[in-house]
Amino acid sequence: MEILDDSLQSLEKAVGRLTKHGIFGHRLEFIGLCRECRKKEENSE
Repeated sequence: MEILDDSLQSLEKAVGRLTKHGIFGHRLEFIGLCRECRKKEENSE
């Protein structure tokens, strides 16, 4: 995941420059539904 790491570091630097804030870290969060819950949700529409 070196490519991703480099991209995230570049993003941190860019956000720091744009906002003029000292960015010292980040958090990435994935939110989703399991296969069964997705099926239930699709059927309820």
